Amino acid sequence: MTEDAVPRLVDARNVRDVAAVAALHRDLLPGSPVPALGQEFMRRFYYRRLVQDGLIGCHLITSGDDAIGFLAWTTRPELGAAIIRRRPISFALALLRAVISSPARVGVLLKLARFSRLRSPTTDPSAATLRAPSNASATASASSQLTGELLSLGVREAFRTREYLRRTKRRHSLELLHAALSAMHTSGVQRFNAYVEHDNMPMLLLYQGIGCELIRLPGAPTVRAEGNIAVVLQALQCGSATS
Repeated sequence: MTEDAVPRLVDARNVRDVAAVAALHRDLLPGSPVPALGQEFMRRFYYRRLVQDGLIGCHLITSGDDAIGFLAWTTRPELGAAIIRRRPISFALALLRAVISSPARVGVLLKLARFSRLRSPTTDPSAATLRAPSNASATASASSQLTGELLSLGVREAFRTREYLRRTKRRHSLELLHAALSAMHTSGVQRFNAYVEHDNMPMLLLYQGIGCELIRLPGAPTVRAEGNIAVVLQALQCGSATS
């Protein structure tokens, strides 16, 4: 049945779609910031409102009733600021509900604020001047190009084992990547970033495999001890979303 499974865009109006991607995000990336804010935050705001508004996109792979993997992405290089401009009240209420249901989430918000400053273009001067080896001339005006970002990627373990890969010849992570990059390219994105922990070798190898360049974010090692928050120590950027 998985042989027919292909990445498709999440429909924010479909309750099952939203629930499926929220559950995948929780199960596969439990230490990342968004799941730390709770299932209600993801179901009512992140994968519903933000997808409806076009602030984020999300591809999902399902097989029958089983959700296999997902990839969330955005064409907004400063997503947090875009959310505040578009839905200030809804965003504030969603965060308030998350904190009321679990006061410990105040710490999550503080760490998110630190992380946002770390990844800001103003603290990452290399972001506008990266050059992909195969597209050096096209990046001369990189600062004027629309830059997207791959936010979260995960595939259930049963669908990425060696035995599964041998049997199906399918790599769902690559399928999700190609689907997301194609969608971003259609939206006008010429470059993209993806942020990964320095010791997450499977993801680093995956991105390097599609031609990305690894860049250590300035100051990132100084905030390595962040508990369950996924601290970004490497930035990956390609010259073209169609790479």
